[in-house]
Amino acid sequence: MFNGSSISKWNKKKYLLSVGFGIDHFHGVSHFRFLENVAEIAKEGGYLGMFQITKEMVEAEKYIKAIEFVNEKMKGKESIVSNSIVSALEGEYGDHHKTERTNGSELWINPLMTIYWCFNLRNVVRKIKYYDNIKNVNTVAEFNGQLSKYRNGLNKSRDKKRLPI
Repeated sequence: MFNGSSISKWNKKKYLLSVGFGIDHFHGVSHFRFLENVAEIAKEGGYLGMFQITKEMVEAEKYIKAIEFVNEKMKGKESIVSNSIVSALEGEYGDHHKTERTNGSELWINPLMTIYWCFNLRNVVRKIKYYDNIKNVNTVAEFNGQLSKYRNGLNKSRDKKRLPI
């Protein structure tokens, strides 16, 4: 989470990497808006490109082994995000369920989940409209509370749009 440091103190060597494209669609994350925001950040020079891991790479092998280890320790509370990424690394596609936690929902496991999107952190933070609400939180619960408070205070949210493909 954020530690409350002033944005102006951050240098250009802080990065944000995002993996798991499409996983949070179930929670209302818009692929359209994500790509729109990437384009805006790219205009400012804050989008640094992407790279993908495949199951043949050492990094992917270690990721898969780490998730298998965690799954053994977290029976019934396995990470939906991490297990979806592992499923994509293993070549699964569509409505594939690696954990019982997703039963009853429709998943879209796909190769895009294994792509890392890379950004200059400073550029991303400047785009977060609710940054002041979350900059001093210490727990996920506090973060969720502050995000809900921000969203409830909005007069209007942007229209939902689908990818034109």
